[in-house]
Amino acid sequence: MAGLVDEARAASAETITQGEDHRTFYRLPVWKKIVIMFGGPFMNLLLAFVFFGIVLVGFGVPQSSTTLGQLSVCLVPASSGAKDCAAGDPAAPAAAAGLRPGDRLIEVDGAPVDEWEQFRTLVSESPGKDLRVLIERDGAEQTVQLTPVANERLKVDAAGKAVTDANGDPVYETVGMIGATPASEVVQQPITAVPGFVGENIQNVAGVIVRLPQRMVDIWNAAFGSEARDPNGPISVVGVGRIAGEIVSIEDAPLPRGRVRCLVCLAR
Repeated sequence: MAGLVDEARAASAETITQGEDHRTFYRLPVWKKIVIMFGGPFMNLLLAFVFFGIVLVGFGVPQSSTTLGQLSVCLVPASSGAKDCAAGDPAAPAAAAGLRPGDRLIEVDGAPVDEWEQFRTLVSESPGKDLRVLIERDGAEQTVQLTPVANERLKVDAAGKAVTDANGDPVYETVGMIGATPASEVVQQPITAVPGFVGENIQNVAGVIVRLPQRMVDIWNAAFGSEARDPNGPISVVGVGRIAGEIVSIEDAPLPRGRVRCLVCLAR
């Protein structure tokens, strides 16, 4: 290692003219060395702002629209092990009301609907209540009567992560549901949204780095101990390839909802 250092300094000295020896890196004060080394990460951060600005402002990000994307035949409680509808299951309210994929929501009981989350919240709070919904279909407006029914769904926190009880079991909540999901649309973002996106992704990457030692301990325990492997833990390149192949094989792969959250894509 000492020989490599000497060779590197000798090679660097050949590019330094006479009288500029004091400008070599190893002779600089510590604070100047820190400033120089900080230049690389700073440029990466600057490029993140530039590239995020191009993607968000120029192209946009996929978000849930107020247009219906898919309708369920029936409603199955989230805590149920059933995945398909049985012969005697009642039709989901959206299908029973005559809604179709492609219908655009305009108003609910006279109140304009601007975002899907607004409509979702209104439906969740109205189990058993008749809602007068104004939709647009093929350029024409029409009104339908929609009655959400009480059904179980997985409870999530503000970050979108599943809530669990003291035993680690998922927590369910009973809300009004109609059996419909929104279509995705690409929406261009204002330039003011770029700092928030960059800051959020820096926080996410920092969290991954902080939790990495514990993740490695979990891998060791799962590989050589009796502890079950965490399904959300780190995976190998082979595992990443398998997941990618399964996603590609899906005919109607869902678009990501909400914000773009990955500044550096890490295999977890």
